[in-house]
Amino acid sequence: MTTERNNDNNNDLLDEPNEHRRKTVKRRPIVPDGGWGWIIVFSSFMIHFIMDGITYSMGDIYLEPMLSSLKLNRGYVSIIFAFLESITLAAAPISTVFTNTFGSRKITIVGAILASLGFFLSRLWTNIYYYYVTIGLIAGIGCGLMYLPAIVSVGYYFERKRSFAIGIADCGSGLGTIAFPFFIPWIMEHFFSNDYKGILLLESVLLLMCAFFGLLMVPLPIELSEQRRARLKLRAEAKRQATNKVVLDKDNNANQLITEQQ
Repeated sequence: MTTERNNDNNNDLLDEPNEHRRKTVKRRPIVPDGGWGWIIVFSSFMIHFIMDGITYSMGDIYLEPMLSSLKLNRGYVSIIFAFLESITLAAAPISTVFTNTFGSRKITIVGAILASLGFFLSRLWTNIYYYYVTIGLIAGIGCGLMYLPAIVSVGYYFERKRSFAIGIADCGSGLGTIAFPFFIPWIMEHFFSNDYKGILLLESVLLLMCAFFGLLMVPLPIELSEQRRARLKLRAEAKRQATNKVVLDKDNNANQLITEQQ
């Protein structure tokens, strides 16, 4: 009997790691590794295609027309394009905080609207310092807000195929950089009579389309923003229950006091 009891205890000890392992597996978040994730990859691809296609081709498209319009030297005009790319990359820390707090979907939409607004406002006044603000600062912050969530959202939807999926999404940058310097000057020549302000409007519309692609980035429960939202919801529910309990206890005490007085 003693030997059998010892064997049972040993089996229980051996089963404990297995049970712990099973619990650990159950708690692991489910990553689709496909499905709607490929829609996310397509959205990220298009965002990079449009955003990087615009930012990396600005010098080829706008330099000469702006030199003629602004009557300034090449250095002043080039600062517009350098400012745009610098702000886009410098906004990464801000984008990280906002993405972790509010989620990739919302930040991508806000960034697309902001970038589109910057290009649209730049049509209203031909002034170098005005371009620094509208194209460089406003559009730069908008592009910076889009850049990070477009990659992060892909990572949440894939685990085994993550590198492959992110690689496809990043291809949009290269293809956009190749495509925009070819077809944008052709459009400007044939449809806008070489007026670069018409192209600013066109690219404003293209950037606004990124808001639609951001809308497709359906958040998963494993996203930090969704976990934060769940914690806040539980905290609010616990606070509400505690408040209700306090009110109920006060009512019970009041009723008990009235009963005793009677």
